[in-house]
Amino acid sequence: MTLSWGNVGQTTLIWNGTAVTPPSPPVITTGTIFSVAENVAFSTQLDADIPVTFAKSGGADAALFTLTAAGLLGLSAKNYELPTDANADNTYLVEVTATSADLLTASVSISVSVTNVTEGGGGNGFAQLVLNAAAKTGFTYWIRLL
Repeated sequence: MTLSWGNVGQTTLIWNGTAVTPPSPPVITTGTIFSVAENVAFSTQLDADIPVTFAKSGGADAALFTLTAAGLLGLSAKNYELPTDANADNTYLVEVTATSADLLTASVSISVSVTNVTEGGGGNGFAQLVLNAAAKTGFTYWIRLL
């Protein structure tokens, strides 16, 4: 039995005179920076270039996220005015690791920023209701919130 790596930088190894290409680690192809409006739950499907299982592997806010082995990442709806992330900046951080059948891994850090939504008509006691009747005429009604 002969095992040789060949030249430096060569990715094919020789096993008993036969060229064998070792497996490559997975590449996580999903984006890593997301945003979601406050009071709206976040979810995204993580993907990789080969079949993998996903797991949380770190991040300051990992406990606040859900993640299935199939890669469905979720974060419950958050209130912008009352952040619950580790440093209270409304950016929630988690690290995920993808593991292939060959037990090769890849990890990425994912951030989800919660954005502010003006509530209650901007704080002036009025809420705007805009109606579009038959897509021809726009009506604007101002309703006083008591």
